[in-house]
Amino acid sequence: MKELSLEQMENIEGGLKISSLVGIFCGATLVLAASVVLAPIAGATGVGCAVGLYAESYWEKQGLTVD
Repeated sequence: MKELSLEQMENIEGGLKISSLVGIFCGATLVLAASVVLAPIAGATGVGCAVGLYAESYWEKQGLTVD
């Protein structure tokens, strides 16, 4: 079995970026809020948008990079 060094384990990349996911939630909130029929659903995606924005700012204050 191949053993990885510490540097190799720290640089794992892949998947959907956090900022992209937050952008999707915020965009969906705006689109749903602008529509008359689906406006009540905008609250659900709005929570995801707000939590994502708060999490990104908290991680940035802690010195963590997520992207």
